[in-house]
Amino acid sequence: MSTLGVTFAPGLFEFIKGTAPPTIAYFKTLPTACHRRWAVYLLVLEKQGCRPKIYVGSGTEARSGVSIRLDNYDKDVLVAAHVVKAFEDGYKITHKGLLCWADIPTAAMALNSKTEYGFGLVYFCPWDRALLEYDGLCSHNPLQELPPGDHNLTAEQLEAQAVAKAKQLNENVRKSREKAKAKAADPVGCVAKINQQARARRAKNPEIQKAADKCCRAKAKENKTHHCTPCNKSYTRKPDLTRHLGTNIHLDKVARWPLLVVDDEE
Repeated sequence: MSTLGVTFAPGLFEFIKGTAPPTIAYFKTLPTACHRRWAVYLLVLEKQGCRPKIYVGSGTEARSGVSIRLDNYDKDVLVAAHVVKAFEDGYKITHKGLLCWADIPTAAMALNSKTEYGFGLVYFCPWDRALLEYDGLCSHNPLQELPPGDHNLTAEQLEAQAVAKAKQLNENVRKSREKAKAKAADPVGCVAKINQQARARRAKNPEIQKAADKCCRAKAKENKTHHCTPCNKSYTRKPDLTRHLGTNIHLDKVARWPLLVVDDEE
């Protein structure tokens, strides 16, 4: 822990060593600065006339750290199940603060820093739960989880792997920007190029493409993606539906559609 330079929120140790648990008022004073930090964070959720709720999680994204995890709650992305349920019940996040944090470590330090099982804190709760003025939203203690990654690699191998991943990510970003520029400069030509590449892939892997097309058609029919309501008929492709909409059978059915609806209701 000392190697990573972990910093704890002011006043946290006093609560841990004391007999009274931390309060919602204290949680709302937790620091919020999260740029390029790994951290254990705490969310305060409140609803008028109800007991507050808290959620404790961690943010260890390799490039941006905890900030990208906290942003997910504003975007409603990858939100924990019990937090989602609280949102549905009318709770709102009133504070997002950090319990402890450290600068983003190197790749080798990152994996090793998370491998000690729970740091002895898996079942840690020094207070009587009856004294808590809030409810929890965590489904489990994340300290029990084994972090992702190859634990058999050496420090040098981990660092090399991180460099390769960063290089690949930068290359993907570069290509994405080039495609966006090309599309803006020549949208018609860009679409034509994409269609040409798609035809080349289909020609190179006909059996794989046939299987994919069959799956897409089945899903389209099951989900009624290309569905004619008056005729109550689903098609596997949009062109098939378009042709159907121009047929005399469909046009005749549409002309009688209000009468058919009334008949069905009767």
